[in-house]
Amino acid sequence: MNKPVEDTSTGSNRRLTNVPSEVESEASRPEDSRTPLHRLFCCRGGLVGAATQELIAQNRSILRTRLLAISAVSLLGHSLFFVRSLLLEYSFIWVQITPLIILGVGILLLRSQFDFSHTQLRWLELVIFGTSLAYLAWVHYLAVVMFAERGDVVITSVAIDQIPQSFFLLMVMYGMFIPNTWQRALAVISPMAVTPLLLSLYLWWGHPMVEQITADTRSMEPFSYSVLVLAIGVLFSVLGAHIIHTLRHTAAKERELGRYELQQQIGTGGMGEVWKAKHTLLARPAAIKIIRAEMLSDGNETEMRTVKRRFEREAQATASLRSPHTVQLYDFGVTDEGVFYYVMEYLEGLDLESLVKRFGPLPPERTVWLLEQAAQSLAEAHQRGLIHRDIKPSNLHVSRIMGLSSDFVKVLDFGLVKRVRADLDGDTKLTREGSTTGTPAYMAPEMALGNRQVDERSDIYSLGCVAYWMLTGLPVFEGKTPIEVIVNHAKTPPVAVSKRSELRIPESLERVVMSSLEKDPDKRPQSMAEITQLLTACQVEQPWTEQRASSWWQMHMPEGAQTH
Repeated sequence: MNKPVEDTSTGSNRRLTNVPSEVESEASRPEDSRTPLHRLFCCRGGLVGAATQELIAQNRSILRTRLLAISAVSLLGHSLFFVRSLLLEYSFIWVQITPLIILGVGILLLRSQFDFSHTQLRWLELVIFGTSLAYLAWVHYLAVVMFAERGDVVITSVAIDQIPQSFFLLMVMYGMFIPNTWQRALAVISPMAVTPLLLSLYLWWGHPMVEQITADTRSMEPFSYSVLVLAIGVLFSVLGAHIIHTLRHTAAKERELGRYELQQQIGTGGMGEVWKAKHTLLARPAAIKIIRAEMLSDGNETEMRTVKRRFEREAQATASLRSPHTVQLYDFGVTDEGVFYYVMEYLEGLDLESLVKRFGPLPPERTVWLLEQAAQSLAEAHQRGLIHRDIKPSNLHVSRIMGLSSDFVKVLDFGLVKRVRADLDGDTKLTREGSTTGTPAYMAPEMALGNRQVDERSDIYSLGCVAYWMLTGLPVFEGKTPIEVIVNHAKTPPVAVSKRSELRIPESLERVVMSSLEKDPDKRPQSMAEITQLLTACQVEQPWTEQRASSWWQMHMPEGAQTH
């Protein structure tokens, strides 16, 4: 079943891209909602973003496979000891039946078609190793007591001295074969080390019969040796688990996002996440947009190949744009697990949506200044046959400073670009067939109505909506539902900017905005070059300048202030 996914904007700004509904994964479970016990015994790797998802998926597969293997080997070992106990006519045969039953049930479950969650596998792991721990302790106890009852001092003492060896093997097996962080490994392995020590202490000095028989042979030497052996076992197992986890952690990140280290999540939306990152060699900051594959296809292998080809063509097309007002694309890729990602330049400043929400409508002269820069970026894209299709305030970023320029606009997120000329390698839109793309509050009527004749004039309409927002702090149309907003764009005449703004709007600027909002594309300005000319001709009272821009940023958001 598909459902609409909202982006970070609210109300009528919701995105209408159709995506499959999915149950919230345990990886995305809020940390605060998990108890300390859950965080400790059902922990994940310490990665972020796409690498986390890959490592969690690997952990589930590896954990299930290894639990099955360990259970099978343990079942075989317990069966051999059971047969040995039968042959030697031990009195505690019944104790050995319990782990055989538990391990047998565990093997059946792990071999079944049941789709265990990561948490369920972790608890099953604790049951399997907890059973082995309890079994070893109980069998060793019964064996020592049995030898003591026979009056054999030497064998009784040897049996007590050999207790740590079995637990040492259990610790090493756990540390080497179960994927873990060192914290969780230590938490699980510690009881394996403490149990034999407590058992030995009790047998030496607490059990009346054993204490009486071994009174003449007791010394601290064998006990101190046991402590040393178990301490080495803990250190070896925990260190081994940490090394293996670190290697897999690093390999996952390298395979996922090359040499970029994810540092901080700075955005999220219906298609994925955006992270601040740093190149590990160049120490250059970057922004990485991670797009989940399920957002783009239903998992069909043929469709995935098609989407991957479109993604590559789209990224190459975006990277070919050279306007300084288009965000630079450093790298892109698709992981083996189907995670799509872009690596882009990291920008300091605010997007227009945040700028207007925090500081109110912009003066006409600054609006003209910013719109001209956005138009330059889109003009180049249109010249190359690329239509953005999702122009909105959150996709227009205003940088505090870029080189020596202040108030520098960058057009972001060409994720919905579409080629409009067949001679430019066909349609490369990175969306599902039949889905509605764009944001209702800024969607041109022809897009809202599903008209396939979408061209650069659709971006002009959207830019007009952005200009309206900049001058008024309000969308052109509002509604209780996205459909209502779309219908208004298609049929309702917009209210003049000057009637909804407290600012004095020059007539020339209002004409540019309102002409861009014409329902009929033929009645709008026909190109971004024309938009630029019209904006340049606008008569404003006091032109916006570099000096005014720099002063504004210093006053409202001085250097070093948090901007995202």
